[in-house]
Amino acid sequence: MLAGLIFLVTACGAPEAVAPSTPGSVASEPGEPVKRAASTIDLSHPTATPTRETPTPSADGDSDDRRGLTQGELARALAQILTDPIQASEDPAAPAISRGLATIGMSDDIDLAPYVVDMMGVTPFGIFYREHAGDVLNRLTGERYAGDWFVWVQWIADHPELEPGPAYPRWKRTLLASLDPRFAAFLPDDALHTIRIEEVVWSGVPAIDGIPSLDDPPFIAIADADYLDSDEHVFGVSINGDSRAYPLRIMN
Repeated sequence: MLAGLIFLVTACGAPEAVAPSTPGSVASEPGEPVKRAASTIDLSHPTATPTRETPTPSADGDSDDRRGLTQGELARALAQILTDPIQASEDPAAPAISRGLATIGMSDDIDLAPYVVDMMGVTPFGIFYREHAGDVLNRLTGERYAGDWFVWVQWIADHPELEPGPAYPRWKRTLLASLDPRFAAFLPDDALHTIRIEEVVWSGVPAIDGIPSLDDPPFIAIADADYLDSDEHVFGVSINGDSRAYPLRIMN
């Protein structure tokens, strides 16, 4: 038993996660190259606005219209995800669906998976479209992780060979700026980075400085720290007889 004082911290929660589903047969093991679709996005040249209509979305992404996306089609699909009014399905028991997500799913381009995983992790899109996003990711990757965002983030990390294209940083900047416009400053077009931008994720804090610094925080006696387990890991500090404990799971 620690004979010290416990430091209390109030932390903001992360996005709610859906209970992990049991993966079924997978297209590849983590770390192995991912099999790419035959047609991929060409983001190097502008294209004229296509004349064909946006495919009618379905909750599972099934369609015979399998194709890659032009630069214009991808831009329009991403805009639809962010700007279309979020509406529930006509069937109350069915998940909400997005025209933009359906278009990305019908492309069968695995390189677009990071766009969908990003959207799944940001409120409110990840709340309303989580099930539809899981179906689209299943179609793009062959993996069956449903709406478990944390597993999909790890899957993205395990596949550095994915190439979402030059439009991706702008998409991530726009998505994060929908939470707080100041987030856009972290991802300028000329940003130098040593980590993959795909692995930059929203932590759940609603705005910059959403968790304020702790200046002269209050402390409580160990006997009053009923939120801690008896085997809790803490950082213990004792200076001139003043002993304090900082819980690892709160400081981490």
